[in-house]
Amino acid sequence: QFSMAREELVLLLLLAAASAQFCSADYLYFICSTSPSFTANSTYRQNLNTVLFSLTSNASKNGFTAATAGQSPDQAYGLALCRGDVSPSDCTSCTSDAAKEIVNHCPNGKSAIIWYDNCLLRYSGRDFFGVVDTAHEFYMWNSDYISDPTLLNSVLGSLMNNLTSTATADPSGRLYAAGHTKFNESQDLYGLVQCTRDLSSSQCANCLKDALSKIPTCCEGMQGGRVVEASCSVRYEIYRFFNDLGTAQPSPPNGTALPPANPPVGAPPPISKS
Repeated sequence: QFSMAREELVLLLLLAAASAQFCSADYLYFICSTSPSFTANSTYRQNLNTVLFSLTSNASKNGFTAATAGQSPDQAYGLALCRGDVSPSDCTSCTSDAAKEIVNHCPNGKSAIIWYDNCLLRYSGRDFFGVVDTAHEFYMWNSDYISDPTLLNSVLGSLMNNLTSTATADPSGRLYAAGHTKFNESQDLYGLVQCTRDLSSSQCANCLKDALSKIPTCCEGMQGGRVVEASCSVRYEIYRFFNDLGTAQPSPPNGTALPPANPPVGAPPPISKS
């Protein structure tokens, strides 16, 4: 009991310190489960505190961490992933904000996910590690239209396919890639793909394929957009939005176009900004 109380106190102090040192960025989206639920003083709550403490303490070491605490039926599972280009300090700030906000917004649900620009944090009372989750998702897009949507479809398809190959072939297992290519004479196109690192390379490729197939649904003809799923995300813009320059990706004139639009099943309402 003392150990649990101590970890909860340390977690609260860590979150308070992060809030004092950094301006809290706005979250992009969150999803809470309504069932099953737990009470404030339950064993699951204590296990969740332990998991959140571990996630916020360890995420910055290499940008990803997963943790579990307790035993069934009160076992808690969680992971935190920072975007592949953010610094350790920004990673710590983001995951600390995420842990604080998700508890505020989802005080009683055993499962929840929250996304920020720089990170995501997820927990559940069920083991979700190594399982591709494309059902929990949201979209964002730039409200301005592109000058040549047909060309965008072709160039974007090539860029994203190349980034997917780069991310899934990386021997470090980061499952992340960002890069750019020439869109027209005066503009470049920038893209980023990333998966949670509990997935295998093949699982990551399948997740990214699913996310990319939804770009025509959410963002066709737009200057920028993103499809964000629980297990992976894809984003493109006509401006550089990531910190590292990334890798220049060749885009042949007859590049692989994005697939035709298929309406997603059970997607939450899209958010119209990127």
